[in-house]
Amino acid sequence: MERSPHGPSDRLPGRGEVGDAAARHLSGLRGPEGAADAILAVVADASATVSTSELESAILARLTAPTGPYEQLAPLEVVRTADGAIGASMGTERRCVLVRRVDGTERVYAPRVYLQPGELGCRGTTARSDLRPPH
Repeated sequence: MERSPHGPSDRLPGRGEVGDAAARHLSGLRGPEGAADAILAVVADASATVSTSELESAILARLTAPTGPYEQLAPLEVVRTADGAIGASMGTERRCVLVRRVDGTERVYAPRVYLQPGELGCRGTTARSDLRPPH
């Protein structure tokens, strides 16, 4: 997947301050609108034999395709462990959808600091992580 040269930003050259929605539109990165429902549905219905690439394709098929020449969907990642547990993510550190299936399928809400560069990030493995504070 090719990334926009501008990346997700609130400040674009020559444009001043803009809101998150406008920044995502102008930078070409489509946020995960509807992603939570799509990921929850696909992960909940996943069989034990379906591959992670098939799960990713099924999730993407449920989302609205980008319409502009410079738009693209936010990054999507699905991981599966040997015991069949699934972690899925879509988005960036600014706007991230996390879903896991261990003993049931649930949406995961990570503290923002965990999603920042250098930390866990918006990854499928983050959805499977223990996100409780260490203190």
